[in-house]
Amino acid sequence: NYLDGAAYFAEGDMPSARERLGVAAFSGGWRAAAMAMIARSFLREGDMHAALAAAEEALSVHPGNLQVGGGVTPSNAARWLAAGAGKVIVTSYIFEDGELSMKRLNELAAAVPREKLVLDLSCRRQADGYHVACNRWQTICETKVDETLLRRLAEFCSEYLVHAVDVEGKQNGVELDLVEKLAVWSPCPVTYAGGARSMDDVRAIDERGGGKVDVTVGSALDIFGGDGIRYSEIVAFDKSQNVL
Repeated sequence: NYLDGAAYFAEGDMPSARERLGVAAFSGGWRAAAMAMIARSFLREGDMHAALAAAEEALSVHPGNLQVGGGVTPSNAARWLAAGAGKVIVTSYIFEDGELSMKRLNELAAAVPREKLVLDLSCRRQADGYHVACNRWQTICETKVDETLLRRLAEFCSEYLVHAVDVEGKQNGVELDLVEKLAVWSPCPVTYAGGARSMDDVRAIDERGGGKVDVTVGSALDIFGGDGIRYSEIVAFDKSQNVL
């Protein structure tokens, strides 16, 4: 079943993960989630062709409900939207030599409608604030994540995704200071990612963000092989917030 496949994925056994995820009779959103995890397993093994095929199948069975990120550019964004992506997430493309490139941003705007674009402004804490981290978070840009930037870029996108890179994937607590700032700075929907390990963290983000900041949960979630947060708990929380 799905949880078996997720457990194999977490252990790094990609062939076993695909076997469990592929043979189960999933449908709808669960089928899309299974195919998305299969796509990630192929990416880990460097099989880009198989990963793209699995990603496109995930989009086709749950059109309009999934977002696609990773290597999105003006030349391929339309393909993902046509395949069924609700939105595309763009990260490093709009930064060049450590600086925001208005040329690239305008090229992106010409290819992707504002309502279909999510900008990923993942960042690291520096002495003078939070700075954008791009190129797999290895390059710290001069560009600061602050109210000026978020209001400026809101002309081009309808949503932000902000990974707190310093705590991402560690399941060791969240950057609540950043959450509070995003709630004040962002004029459009913003999703925080990084460090969530329990429902207490999820509730803290909701409280400190004043209900204005969403959260993604990754490695701590049971359907991704984690043991800190159950999928059923997240669904129940969303329902209590009138999200579902």
